[in-house]
Parts: sequence; C-alpha cells; structure tokens
Amino acid sequence: MNNATIITVDDWSSIKNLKYSEKIFCYKNVDSVDSDNLGIYLDNRNQYRSSGYVGVCVLQGKDGQDYIGPDGKKIILHVKPRFRILSPWQMLTEIMSDEEYEDYIQGSERTLYTILDAETPIKLSIDDSGGEVLLAISFIRCCYKICSTNLKRKMSFMSANLKGKIRGRIDFTNQVKRNIARGREDQIFCKYPAFSENILENQILKKALEISDRILRINKCMEAEGVDNIRSMSSYCHNRLKNIGDIVVKKSDFTIVDVKGFNAAYSPAINLAEMLLSHSNMSINSDGSKSGYVIPYAIKMESLFEFYTRTRIKKFLKEENLRNKVRLDAYRSNKNSEDALYTIDNDSAYLMKNYIPDIAFQINLTPEKKDNDASWKYVAVMDVKYQKSTEKVGTEARRHNSHQLLFYALLLNVRRCGFVFPMDGNKPNEEEEDQGDSLILQEGNASGAERVYSEFHFGEKEEQQKREIKRLIAYALKGEEMMKGSKK
Repeated sequence: MNNATIITVDDWSSIKNLKYSEKIFCYKNVDSVDSDNLGIYLDNRNQYRSSGYVGVCVLQGKDGQDYIGPDGKKIILHVKPRFRILSPWQMLTEIMSDEEYEDYIQGSERTLYTILDAETPIKLSIDDSGGEVLLAISFIRCCYKICSTNLKRKMSFMSANLKGKIRGRIDFTNQVKRNIARGREDQIFCKYPAFSENILENQILKKALEISDRILRINKCMEAEGVDNIRSMSSYCHNRLKNIGDIVVKKSDFTIVDVKGFNAAYSPAINLAEMLLSHSNMSINSDGSKSGYVIPYAIKMESLFEFYTRTRIKKFLKEENLRNKVRLDAYRSNKNSEDALYTIDNDSAYLMKNYIPDIAFQINLTPEKKDNDASWKYVAVMDVKYQKSTEKVGTEARRHNSHQLLFYALLLNVRRCGFVFPMDGNKPNEEEEDQGDSLILQEGNASGAERVYSEFHFGEKEEQQKREIKRLIAYALKGEEMMKGSKK
C-alpha cells in the first residue's frame, strides 16, 4: 500500500487523477478496448477514461511492466459499476446457472470476465474483494472437467493383507509382523504393482478444491441462488477425489507436475490451483475472517448485464410455468454466422447481411405441440443497454440505439419494442402494467399497423425485478393481442 497510489473511479467516466504519460498502455479509441488495464482509453483531449470494464489492476506500461508514476509509486486502478444497486458478483453467479452460459462465454465478442493471473494479489478495502471469487469459480469448473472424465493415474506399488491368495510378491517383513506373529497364517501380506489415482496432480486438485470452497463460503457465494451448478460441480469433484490423500502442497511441487502431452488437460486447473495455493491467505485468515487482498480481475459490464437480464427473464418464465406459452429466442452469437438472423437473400445487396437482437419474445400459437418450433412467432423485441436512461446521452449514441431498435422491430415484424436499462436513482419505478407509447408512423404501405415503444429498468432487489419482468412479459404479450385486433 505504501508503494502504490490507488485511483478509484466509476465505469464510463473520466479518470481525472491519472495524468497523461506516453508510457501508460491504453487504447486509442473506445471501439477497440479490451480487458488490459481495465479498458482505459484516451479521448480527444488526451484525458484517460474508463470503459465498460470494472475490476482491479496495477496499471501496466507499454513495455509490459508495472507503470511507475512521477512520484515513484505504482498505480492501482479500481473501477466500480456506476449503478450502485447492481452487484457484478450477484449477476455473475446468477448467469452461471443459465443453461446458455457456455454459449454466452464462447459467443461474446469481448471476454466476459478475466482473472489477471500475471499480477500478484493487491491489498484493498475488504469490501472490494472479488477477483478471488472468480479464481475459485474458474478452478471448480476446470476441476469438474477433469473429474467428469478420467483422472490421471500412475503405476505404483500397493500393499494389502490378502486371504487365501498371493498377488505380486510376499512382503516378508510385514508377513512375519502382522500375520505369523499373530497366528494368522491364513493371511498373506503382499506387495504388488497397480495403477493409482493417488498421485501429486490429483492431490493438488483436492487441496485447491478445498481452498475454492472456503473462498466462496467466506464471500457468501455458496449460499447464492445462482450458483447451484457450481455447488453441484464442487460436490461432484469432492466425491470423485474422496480417495485421494491429503497432503501439504509446497511451491516446489508445481515444478515437478506433468501437464504436457497426454496430460495437457490438467494444465488449466493446475495453473489456477497454483494461484489458489500460493496465495491461499489472500481472503482467508487463520480465524476465518476476510483479509484485504484481491486477485486482479476485469468484468465486462455491458455483456454481464445483458446476460443477467436474459437469465432473470428465463428463470421467471420457468417459475411461473409459462415456457410453453412464451419464451425468449435462443441466444445468438456474432462468432457463428449460422446463429444470426438474415436481412436479405441477395448476397450482392448493399444491406448488412445479418443481425442479432438482444432479447426477442416469442409466443406459441399451438401450446399443445411443445416441440414444434414452427408454431413459435415473434411478438416483441427489447434491446438491453447498460446506460442511464434519465440523462442526456450524445446525439450519435441515441441516434444509433434508436435506429438499431427500430431496425429489429421492422425485420422481426413485431408490434412492440423497447429498451431494458439498469435502475437509475432518478427514474421512478413503474409498477403498473405498461401500455407503451405509440410510435408515429408516416403514410406508406405499412399504415394501420400500430407500433409501440417502452422502457424497463432492473434494480437490485429481487421483488422489483420480478415486478419489472412481469410488466415486460405482459407488454410483450400485448403485441399478440394487438395483432389479433388488427386482423379482426
């Protein structure tokens, strides 16, 4: 702490305490940002600004080394979500329970979250812990992948006191001591070669699994509703490793483990285990309390809020037994062109060829036919924006967002559209059913087809979210009622 300066800012804000230096690594513009240095970039006035990443890191220079400021100290950058009522940890643990979670991770243009494992733990306020939670969760997932296949085994010698048979060779020393001296000539103490899973690599996994569980319990993540699958994975791993011996893992053990060739599948888990075991006191003291050490990490808030919104809506549909009546269209990825919806069949046309809406509601025209995809029809489309809806944004941003949403509504041929925002403290919470505001349609071939726009806001409290999702679903279903009315 004495050798570093801590700068704390909100996401998407100016970093006023960070003076410009040619040595600091940053991105040239906001469109190219990634997780390095939490995505900071330079605006047109040579002022550093945070982007959509939150987390903690030691600022790096362009040479790949820690940047040293004019005062001779390192700079720790701590970026927090500007929406105080939204916890990235609650959202992250929630989406991990979603059956589409792997698709979210693989389909994101930017990494959803990153553990900056090249950096050492940073001492911060205890309330600012978090990177170690990602580390623990990531290890449990890697450990589960190994435990759900075949654990690595090695040939070793086993000893056993057998009855009426000989296996391998007789261990005469133990035979005399344990059998002959006790008058048990019916037993034969043998030593024989056998494959064993009780090897160093698996012993490291077991120890790191225990540390991961402790980290999640200390941070009250094990009780979170969204980590059911993580708890299941952890339980499965504990059961799979129950016959593995408990050892004290030393730092030197990681230099002799074999994670090459056929054992390459162990490499990700062993690397994470080394971090966990090397810094096992980063969040757990001897008395069980939390310390102030944080593993550097980065979380992409825009993607996180979008996936969280999807997960919460899907969960509500399941709890209310509505999934056979209304559903969200499957998650689509920019990385897979087959997932996208197409704008036109003519490949030589100037129009962009495909598009991917954030949230598209569909209703089932024939609920009795559960598996008939042809009976599902789009009724509403929503765009999820991690932005404040109550403050004036740049004209270009508002223009782009408006065009994007109306483009989705046009091509999905739906009557209802809107945005989902995080709850802003200045925005009143509408609890009544949303009727929406009618869009002004000009005269043309589509005249008579009323289109409606509305906004929704997600806050921290579960009850508020459920009310908002209920309003959102009722709003979407109104689109079908409007369709039926226009047909009459």
